Amino acid sequence: MKNSVLKYILFGIFMLAFFLRIGAVIKQDGHDKPLYADAKQYDNMAVNILSGHGLSQNTTGERVATASRMPMYPFFLAGVYAVFGHNYMTARIAQALLGGLMCIIIFFIANVIYENKIIGITAAFITAIYIPFISGFNYYGGPACLTSEYFYMFLVCLAIFTLIIFLKKENCVKAVFAGMCVSLAILTRAEFVFYPIVLFFYLLGICKWSAKNFLKRFFVFYLLIVLTLTPWVIRNYGVYKKIIPLATYHGGIAFWTGNCSLASGGWAYPLDYKETMKKVKNMGEYEQNKEFFKKGMEELKRKPGRIPILFIRKILVHWAPFENGFKLFNAYYAVVLLLATVGISFFRKRNIREHVLLIIFLATTLTSIIIYGDPRYRYAYEPYLIIFAGVTINEILKRLSNARSFCSGKRNI
Repeated sequence: MKNSVLKYILFGIFMLAFFLRIGAVIKQDGHDKPLYADAKQYDNMAVNILSGHGLSQNTTGERVATASRMPMYPFFLAGVYAVFGHNYMTARIAQALLGGLMCIIIFFIANVIYENKIIGITAAFITAIYIPFISGFNYYGGPACLTSEYFYMFLVCLAIFTLIIFLKKENCVKAVFAGMCVSLAILTRAEFVFYPIVLFFYLLGICKWSAKNFLKRFFVFYLLIVLTLTPWVIRNYGVYKKIIPLATYHGGIAFWTGNCSLASGGWAYPLDYKETMKKVKNMGEYEQNKEFFKKGMEELKRKPGRIPILFIRKILVHWAPFENGFKLFNAYYAVVLLLATVGISFFRKRNIREHVLLIIFLATTLTSIIIYGDPRYRYAYEPYLIIFAGVTINEILKRLSNARSFCSGKRNI
């Protein structure tokens, strides 16, 4: 395929993705409706950043410094508001633009791994028209939703792309960019921290468990992850006088609600939820987080025999194409999951760069086991299932073409 033709195709995919998302944003835009829940909190933080109060939230009429959320998404919103004013529509359009760009990055990820433009184009096109990425599914997703998932999904794509470029030709410059992008994804959603941890053991394995070889090849990459996270840790130490590498509050409460006696794979309100919330009301975020983790551990210790079944249920809730307690079927995701499973099982190329994608699935599964399964937490990793779906579709088309050629040859004979 000529480069000039490829450019037109990619531009067409970008425009298709962008306008589909803009259409969904216009249709869903509730510019006259107040934000609520997570979106309201992110918006509040962004406004406080713009007003010169740093990363903070309004508590009992006062602005209080917070580390309850990772900082990148509030700063992204603050950047959009700084340019266009405090306008939800412009933030949603910015996210629609990122959604279009993500399709192009998906093409390059697939093309670098498989050296096959058809797989890349297929994956990019599916990503462009995939309904959960356009208008969301159930209660989450799509650029109209002002929560961190959509922005995070774009940053994860950027992190994976820079990482596979680095692994294709290892050098310090590529290691710097890859390490920085991985850190930015972590600074958007803390759960991504599991990815470089699982990746560490894989990379150590391909270095034949030689620390010297590992440091020679990957030290700069991990150094940049640490250096990029350091300002956040320093800021938190200045606020709390404690070392807090990620976020406070939400990790602990997710751990508790996902492992309580009423949880069955997803989250559930523990029996003593109201009582505990009253108890921690006057505590700081850090102390609340510790208390929630403590409560979660107590729940697991109380009935350790249920742990294996609970963990299996978490994995099923996380990956199965059902939502709302298996009451709602996600047909869009089900098709992608089926095709991706075939691609992973039968058509993998089995190179280092492809394994980078598989490690994403392992890392997010580990997250679900520790806290709880939720399709919302899987959402940002579905583009990589789409890449494997593209592998399957390419293989099917290739075999159909070969069969057609074989039949034509027979007729000529």
